[in-house]
Amino acid sequence: MDFEKIKKEWIVNEEEYSKTKLSDLILKLSSSCKITKNGQVIVSKNLSGRKILKFILSARFVANAADSSIPREITREELKAYSGLKDKVFASRLSDMLRENFAEKIDDKNIRAKNILFIERFLNDFKNENIKMKGDE
Repeated sequence: MDFEKIKKEWIVNEEEYSKTKLSDLILKLSSSCKITKNGQVIVSKNLSGRKILKFILSARFVANAADSSIPREITREELKAYSGLKDKVFASRLSDMLRENFAEKIDDKNIRAKNILFIERFLNDFKNENIKMKGDE
């Protein structure tokens, strides 16, 4: 392989990468959650608090990339309501995600997933965990 081809495969333009991976990400998300046209995220599996929040933030991020009328950001109140988590658990898990840079605060009320690369890593890890768990049965 020549250098330019290798470089193109390794260094990605985030916008182009987003578009090429969008279908794959939607399929991975749709196995565990759905999103309404107004942005409400419904998590359909029994998951840990951290994973629930990551699915919600990921769904909003990907939905916004697919349909700009769905906001990428989500308020703390919406995130807490969609997650169904208790106050202390919610605050702790949200703090974890901000500290590990999966999510970022936009202002005092709004939060969003940081970027599509973190979302892709999360969904791939989640898929691999499920494959491993099914194999252990």
